[in-house]
Amino acid sequence: MTLKNGLIMISYAVALFFALNKINFLFDIIKKINELITPFTYGFVIAYILNKPYNFFLNKVFKEKLFSKKKIFLKPSLNVRKCFSILISYSIFISILVFIVAIVIPQMVESCTKFAQHLSYTLSDGESVVYHGLKFLGFDPSMETYVIEILSKFVGGLEKFSATMLLSIYDILTKFMLEFYYWTLGLVISVYLLFGKEKLLLQLRKIKDAFLPKKISDHITEILRISHKKIGKFLVGKILNSLLIGILCFIGVTILKFPYSVLISVVVGVTNIIPFFGPVFGAIPSILIVLTVNPMQAFYLGIFLLALQQLDGNFIGPRILGSATGISGIWIMFSVIVGGGFFGISGMILGVPIFSVIYMLTGKYVNKKLYGSNKI
Repeated sequence: MTLKNGLIMISYAVALFFALNKINFLFDIIKKINELITPFTYGFVIAYILNKPYNFFLNKVFKEKLFSKKKIFLKPSLNVRKCFSILISYSIFISILVFIVAIVIPQMVESCTKFAQHLSYTLSDGESVVYHGLKFLGFDPSMETYVIEILSKFVGGLEKFSATMLLSIYDILTKFMLEFYYWTLGLVISVYLLFGKEKLLLQLRKIKDAFLPKKISDHITEILRISHKKIGKFLVGKILNSLLIGILCFIGVTILKFPYSVLISVVVGVTNIIPFFGPVFGAIPSILIVLTVNPMQAFYLGIFLLALQQLDGNFIGPRILGSATGISGIWIMFSVIVGGGFFGISGMILGVPIFSVIYMLTGKYVNKKLYGSNKI
């Protein structure tokens, strides 16, 4: 072993030792950096989603040739065309959000209010519920007093945690307001990203070519190309897929006359965006909500959601997403768990397409080493 290799190995060992001893400190730094760049991440996601409609208006609706054909003497400059394209794209985007909020939120509030009232009535009529429950299960109804005493002790124990629950609610509201602030700031950032994307991409390309060898630069370009194809296709497809599932769920629960149809449909549609675990995350709270009203309806709802999930997994999802990921179920589960562990909900959603890119690149590298081919 040469002196140079020995020094390199010692340096790696020292760096690894420092990282293992300061692992919590490193995680705190990563968490802080993630908080700082969160608005830019949200801005990038919004700009990425609106990039296609923006390009459509810029290159099709407000294209320069269109004005020359109509003999308009004062042709708008590129910046003016960009402004109009951004204005229309964001107007459509915000209008859709406002429409969804205006339609869905009031009905969700109404459903939550009815649910709270029904739950309060159920709890206030606890003795009757216990009596009929014991009778239904075949136990002696005379045990009612003993069961109520146990439940009273349990409720008394829960009251001791009321202060903690209030703090939890405050924490949830604080996080909600923080997320709202991040998304609002991200919306503003996305406008700047779309308006100046050509110049920004050119600057990044220059930096890449100036500081990196050509071979590495070409590899990075290839990685970005694959990432754009995979992540873009997955995000757009998953949003459309979840929207369709939410609509089908609403139609189904309305026809079958399940309670809280809007609330259940929103929960099922939104959680469906999360790969693999999404249907479970949507089904459990929906079934529990209906369970407080009618246990048999909760059972039928479970069957309906299972059928809807099978329809999505075997027919709707493959038609919309196609082979957007190209990875097996075990790797999807792995990427969702790891991504969620590091970056929360956004990590659970983006973990799958990001891991699919890593999987594809690793497959190419391994096959090139083994067979001298880039084919997976």
